[in-house]
Amino acid sequence: MNIFAATEDIEVLRRYIDRERQARKLAEQLLEDKSRELYRANEEIQQQYESLKTAQGQLVHSEKMASIGQLAAGVAHEINNPIGFVTSNVQTLGDYVTVFRDLLEDYADLQQAVREGRTADVATLMAQIDAVRESEDLDYVLDDTRDLLEESRSGLERVREIVQNL
Repeated sequence: MNIFAATEDIEVLRRYIDRERQARKLAEQLLEDKSRELYRANEEIQQQYESLKTAQGQLVHSEKMASIGQLAAGVAHEINNPIGFVTSNVQTLGDYVTVFRDLLEDYADLQQAVREGRTADVATLMAQIDAVRESEDLDYVLDDTRDLLEESRSGLERVREIVQNL
């Protein structure tokens, strides 16, 4: 073997080693660049995941609030119906109480006039009482009072059931 051939072989091996070093260096640089890129992509994915998780939580909360709102509206509607007719019944009962109170006052005045022997006042008071009895249809008022009280009790019982079932 000659020296020239050995030198040439060494030179070929040196160039081969240099190319391998450069290729390895380039591969390492490429790997480092890809690692950074992958790290940044992973960070971005993590941020997007957190954003989506937050948005999902807000959406679930919004849906819950909407459901609660619908439930509250339904409950309010269910309560308002019986409350509405109970309120109307109480107003009518108040009118009936006024009629009976006025009539009782007339009867008290009549009783006093009879005790004191004021016959002219007795006749006037009897006429007043008869006029009230005619104009107010007391039999109807008494029957309606019972019905209104029963409807009101029923309506209030319905409200109580609704509230207890919440």
